[in-house]
Amino acid sequence: MTKKASKGLFELVVAILVFVLVLAVETSPLPAGRMTAVRLGVKRPTIQPIDLSQLGQKILVFAPHPDDETLGAGGLIYDAIKRGKQVKVVVMTNGDCFATGAEVEFKRLRLASPAYVKYGSMRQEEALRAVNVLGLNRRDMVFLGFPDRGLSAIWLGYWGNSPYRSRCTGVRAVPYLGAYRTGAPYTAPELLSELVSVIRDFRPDTVIVTDSADVHPDHWATFNFVSTALFEAYAEEPRPSYKLLTYIVHSGYWQSMPVIAHEYRTLLPPKYFLTEGYDWLSLELSTAARTAKRRAITQYRTQQLVIPALLQNFQRPNELLNKVNIPSVKADLSDTATTVSGNCWQTADPIGYDPRGDTRFKVIDHGADFLKLYWVGCRDGLPAVTFHNAGSISSDYSFGFYIVCFSKSGILMRESAAVKLSGTEPTFSSSSGLVQSVQVEGNTITLSLKLPKETVYAGISAASYYRGSRADVFPWHFVSVAP
Repeated sequence: MTKKASKGLFELVVAILVFVLVLAVETSPLPAGRMTAVRLGVKRPTIQPIDLSQLGQKILVFAPHPDDETLGAGGLIYDAIKRGKQVKVVVMTNGDCFATGAEVEFKRLRLASPAYVKYGSMRQEEALRAVNVLGLNRRDMVFLGFPDRGLSAIWLGYWGNSPYRSRCTGVRAVPYLGAYRTGAPYTAPELLSELVSVIRDFRPDTVIVTDSADVHPDHWATFNFVSTALFEAYAEEPRPSYKLLTYIVHSGYWQSMPVIAHEYRTLLPPKYFLTEGYDWLSLELSTAARTAKRRAITQYRTQQLVIPALLQNFQRPNELLNKVNIPSVKADLSDTATTVSGNCWQTADPIGYDPRGDTRFKVIDHGADFLKLYWVGCRDGLPAVTFHNAGSISSDYSFGFYIVCFSKSGILMRESAAVKLSGTEPTFSSSSGLVQSVQVEGNTITLSLKLPKETVYAGISAASYYRGSRADVFPWHFVSVAP
């Protein structure tokens, strides 16, 4: 066996061992009440209790699919209604492209497009029955009817007039009667417009939505659309007073494996989320809320057929929320203390975090493991962003970066940039010219940006690759950009 082959075999064995170890750790819950992180050497947050009195009178819950609202916030909804609060639930998609679920439901493979629309209608009816158990009625529900498993594609590429075509239903517009805008085209501007309209009409005190680090593409895309809609809805208000809270449904093996005595075990975040950058809150549910949530989950008969363990694992004595703050940055940071160079300054605190050690090959690719993101402002008005990774960056790694810029009236520019080390110097490509230059030094990557002057809101995400295989994803983070 050659030295190269031996090295490859060693890395494969290490990766398998780490995978098995992570599986064992991530699927074994801690006893109820034990709110401590397990990772050593990392600043750990505490999980603070939260009471419904802290959420205000009007609560707006966003669900990517029918059932997510019940899994993530069903108990909260029930207890809030019992306290006389107003709750509205917005369901982004009808879950009509869950192919496995539809095939099990109709007992055949390779379904035609109308069957998926029928499946979406069934899931909508299930959602109405579930929220009715929680104390809501039809007027408290908004079904947008956008394409299941298509929200991320719409976010990344459908900002023009050409609509996305669902790979399951085959349609390019909302097909469901009773949707918020039946016949609305599957485009990003349309979806953003609908969300802004709902937010302005309801004027929530608290917004609850799936987290940008949730691995399901519809879930992180829902966060992106909702957070952008919130910014647009309140663009003319200097200090919006709403709280933004997130919940997680999908994260690797977390919650997907059966848990013994789940109804008595406190729900904790995935262990790699117990790190800095997350402000976890735990809502203790009343006995009546726990009972109602369990009954509401049983209304999702189509999902019980295919993912019973996931649904059952959310029947806990508490619900878990993460408090999100969208940071404000500006082009010139000369009044801050952290100097990067003679004319540039870095934000004292990161503008975004990625859970440490959440990469696929946790041992052998530290240079691909994103940790933190900083904003860099310069006197010349050209800002930059700097990613800090867990290890030194070598030619084994390549990266993709995604940036979107908004003005007060809508999208300005989308950017996709690729970076690769060639020897000691980075080479990069930029789809729109927004990325002006790239610098790689040690464990950091810095992108100099040429933002449009009208930019008031921007989002950024990244992906890393180890020898061509994707290793890590830095979840979307957003900033409010001041002049």
